[in-house]
Amino acid sequence: MDQGWMRAGAVAVDITPPVGAELCGFLARVQPSIEVHDRLAVRALYLETDDARLLWLHADLIGLEHGFVRDLRVELADRLGLAATEVVVSATHTHSGPATIHLICCGDYDGAYVAWLRDRMLEAAGQAVERREPVRMVRGEGSCDLATDRRGKPSAHRDSVLGVIGWRRRDDSWLAVLVNYPIHHVALRGDNRAISADMAGRAAKSIADALGGQPVALVTNGACGNLNPPATRSDFIQRGPVLPRFDLMEQWGDQIAREALAALQRAEVDLPVVSSVASPFMLRFEPWGRERMTQEAERLLMAMANETGYVADRYREAIGRWRSLMLDRSTADSAASETVLEVQVVRLGGARLVCLAAEVFSLMGEALRRVAGASLYVVGYANGDVGYLAPSSAYDEGGYEIDSAFAFYGGLPACRGEFERLRDHVAGLLKND
Repeated sequence: MDQGWMRAGAVAVDITPPVGAELCGFLARVQPSIEVHDRLAVRALYLETDDARLLWLHADLIGLEHGFVRDLRVELADRLGLAATEVVVSATHTHSGPATIHLICCGDYDGAYVAWLRDRMLEAAGQAVERREPVRMVRGEGSCDLATDRRGKPSAHRDSVLGVIGWRRRDDSWLAVLVNYPIHHVALRGDNRAISADMAGRAAKSIADALGGQPVALVTNGACGNLNPPATRSDFIQRGPVLPRFDLMEQWGDQIAREALAALQRAEVDLPVVSSVASPFMLRFEPWGRERMTQEAERLLMAMANETGYVADRYREAIGRWRSLMLDRSTADSAASETVLEVQVVRLGGARLVCLAAEVFSLMGEALRRVAGASLYVVGYANGDVGYLAPSSAYDEGGYEIDSAFAFYGGLPACRGEFERLRDHVAGLLKND
């Protein structure tokens, strides 16, 4: 391989479910889907140097279960010889796609679709490897002021850093682009019943249309647990009719694309360096017993005690299902007090991407840049999704992410201080990298 060059292959494979599939992410949604606004895709990027390989699969989905990722990696090892640390599987976190994770009353998990999805991902991986060709890697950075802190609390924070990495062919056309920007892709709210990749899908299309070579664009999410697009309700329960705003979704997606394209114009050729390391982090949950679980269920139900209507009924059903689920687990002595959260650190040239299987608050990116310097990006919803992970300051303030989100994820809340423990764990990896 010529000095400064590497090999890469990229492809996008359609993963749009049929109309009638339930959509995942909002309690306050009438199911099922009734149309397709824009199609969903899994985008595969394969990178190869003389001594390293990396496959990145990025899907227009709300998220993926860790068990799915584990089994997919086993199959990829068998078919392509890739080690688990050579594979990243991430999601955009669109709330207008099928139910690929278990969220109580937020779209029923679609096992048949997930089985079909596995085959599409394997297909995309194989095609990306087959299509590899010589490329140069470029890297740039910009900013985007689209995201807002949705919580309305004193500790409000947002991360405006937008990172971009691109791969150009010998004729200077673009093969692929990877973008990282932290924002919840919820421009289409709970009243939307159309299948859509939301802002991430729109941004990917706009980037591909603007660049020569029709590159495959992976628009990855960052540490965005507290970040939403503007002009949307901050709470997860909508109390009145709000029409889907496809025009706003497209405008906001185009804004992300414009900032990414501007950063690409300033991008410089980077060294063809690819590496990936993984380290398990034991995430601890509150060790609630049966009495505390029952008390918490009653507390959550009291919040809607005087409410009537569809949303209130759905909420009460969700809390009731959570209570039954947790008490059954407790009876079986299997209510987990900790779980493995995989930390994967990918190096692409001078950039490092910290892949985390959680909805991490935006302070994480800023904190890790203080350790690693510029060109450090957090990738959320990567290799699974264990739920929200918030800093201790958020525990003082409360809010949906602290007080009730764990119930919809069907588990227990993370202990206070776990955000900081994870931050320090990742910082140690970065210092030793």
